[in-house]
Amino acid sequence: MPNLTFAQLRGEYADLWRSMRLNPDRVGEFSSVAARLMRGVDRYKAVEKATGVPAALIAILHERESGANFNTYLGNGDPLNRPTVNVPEGRGPFRNFEEGAIDALKLDGLLAIKTWSLELMLFYAEKFNGFGYRLGPMFKGQRLAPMRSPYLWGGTNHQQIGKYVRDGVFDPNVMDSQLGAAGILFRLFMSDTSLFRKAESGEGTKPAPVQPVPAPVDPPPPKPVLVPAPAEPAGPITGGAGGAVVGGLGALQSGLPWWAVLLIAAALGGLGFLIVKQFRKG
Repeated sequence: MPNLTFAQLRGEYADLWRSMRLNPDRVGEFSSVAARLMRGVDRYKAVEKATGVPAALIAILHERESGANFNTYLGNGDPLNRPTVNVPEGRGPFRNFEEGAIDALKLDGLLAIKTWSLELMLFYAEKFNGFGYRLGPMFKGQRLAPMRSPYLWGGTNHQQIGKYVRDGVFDPNVMDSQLGAAGILFRLFMSDTSLFRKAESGEGTKPAPVQPVPAPVDPPPPKPVLVPAPAEPAGPITGGAGGAVVGGLGALQSGLPWWAVLLIAAALGGLGFLIVKQFRKG
């Protein structure tokens, strides 16, 4: 497997983050998950204090691996009270979530990171799950085209169909129903920006505030304005105001602007009045 580095992928993460949109029909789910994770934020911050890994990253990994069940191992969602059977195998048992989380983060080399950024959080979230999607999933002995990981982009405009339904088994026809780490991260950022500060010498750093926004809802198309057809006159209209109406309609049908129609109507009305007056004198 190629040794993918953060330097190679940083620009891609930045571009995808900037263009990310939460799917409109899942915005409520993202908000609900973020609110639930915030209820356990003190435990994530405790692990951050012990490891230096941002609490928000710990929270989204916890959500993806086990639905944020504090009785499970952060590395794969297996129960804490016995050795893990999924990759990574044979870890534990652990006394509590915090102890297991520290083990999982250390195993993945995250404790060595001194300065965090938003792009680096996305890189390690994908690496935590594995680069199998990026390198091209294997299906029936053939390697398929590389794809964006739903572990990161599930529930956003960047998600593609296809999922590893279990370790090493890919199904190209399954759409991952879990929300991706990037969208959850965005909602957590909106809830509490302090989650992005790394505990480093009591100061910490905050990733660049590149903030996607939920996909805007397209406004409904404007309703057509129905202009009723002019009523047919009851009888012949030959002079005065009647002549003005006839002339005005003729001008309107000719495509003249409204002000020209009014001028023509006024002129015809005045002419009709003079003709009738002259006729009565005669």
